[in-house]
Amino acid sequence: MLQLGELTGATVVSAVAFKSGLVRVVFNTGHHLIIRGGDPGVKIEIRKPNDFYYSCLAGVGEMSVID
Repeated sequence: MLQLGELTGATVVSAVAFKSGLVRVVFNTGHHLIIRGGDPGVKIEIRKPNDFYYSCLAGVGEMSVID
């Protein structure tokens, strides 16, 4: 099982948010992180400073692009 500390310093090479609320994140280490955002009480946040912000709570997602 992956320990979160193994991803310290890793680079996100891909992040995909699906309409179902599921988010898949792929790191340069080869690890894949899948988060099921449709579950009650689960909040997902993906940010890239000065670029975009995505959040999903209980399957409802919101994307903001920062100009």
